[in-house]
Amino acid sequence: MDVSLSMSATDLSPSRFVVAKELITDLVAQLRPVSVSLLVFSGVPFEPIVFSSESSELLDTLDRMSIQDFPVNSEFL
Repeated sequence: MDVSLSMSATDLSPSRFVVAKELITDLVAQLRPVSVSLLVFSGVPFEPIVFSSESSELLDTLDRMSIQDFPVNSEFL
């Protein structure tokens, strides 16, 4: 999932970031039960959720995530 500042854009309401979180939540709900992982990136990758069969853990973390949780990578600005 892209967590760069461009995901704050409001061309999708309320923002690209929120819409992406909603789409991922819907996808994980449809795929249950299955092992999942979430890789986020902002120029460089981060992995807040390791591969797990506990999709509820991924959904909880995704719900709490915000773009401000990740450093801005000025190399890509």
